[in-house]
Amino acid sequence: MHKLIARKNRFPWFRSVSPSRKLTVRMDTTNHCNLRCSMCPMRLSDGDPERKWHHMSPDVFRKIRQEVFPIARTVGISCGAEPLTNPGFPEQLRELYKSGVPYREMVTNGTLLNDEWISAILRYPPTTLSVSIDGATDRTHGAIRDGADLSKTIEMLKRLVSLRGRRLFPMLCFSTTLQRDNLDEMVEIVMVDGKARGIITRNLVTGEIERHGAHAVVLATGGYGNVFFLSTNAINSNGSAA
Repeated sequence: MHKLIARKNRFPWFRSVSPSRKLTVRMDTTNHCNLRCSMCPMRLSDGDPERKWHHMSPDVFRKIRQEVFPIARTVGISCGAEPLTNPGFPEQLRELYKSGVPYREMVTNGTLLNDEWISAILRYPPTTLSVSIDGATDRTHGAIRDGADLSKTIEMLKRLVSLRGRRLFPMLCFSTTLQRDNLDEMVEIVMVDGKARGIITRNLVTGEIERHGAHAVVLATGGYGNVFFLSTNAINSNGSAA
């Protein structure tokens, strides 16, 4: 493929080098999901006698790939349903990977991850793999996510990261819904394998609690700027007024 992304000096550490691509696309290639989570409208679908369950046909996906992907800067081929319930998803990942779209997104609840799926994801990696994690404990996560096994999901994600090695993609991130049942676990959720992988903040404008993922967390609390004696303005701008 032609080079469509380049590194940059802030998260997510890469940028598009295709300024002509403006479109953002987020879609599902199936309407199936293996879970019925407490906050998701999918839990109401089983009671709809007129609902038709299906996966997107190869012809429809191919048409979207030919007509839409060439002008898209970002394409997410899963958002509301569970992509790993779709047996045709590996081929769709391959088509997306080869399409030249700079930013390729995938969202999953992670419960169906196995060695076969991990192999497909690493063979045709999205730039971002977002996994829905709604609790720092098995009990909380399972209560929100229809009995999902958090420990098993984390185990498979560790395996994916191990097999990814030093490759940049897919970049792994977590998606969390804030609820009364998990609000007191928000601090623990950003801890991954004993390491800080993000922060919980309060938006001073809206008052909302927000979560930001990262590869590392720097506690810039001030008072240490004096060590940079020869740096521009470091002594006066150390954040502590010292």
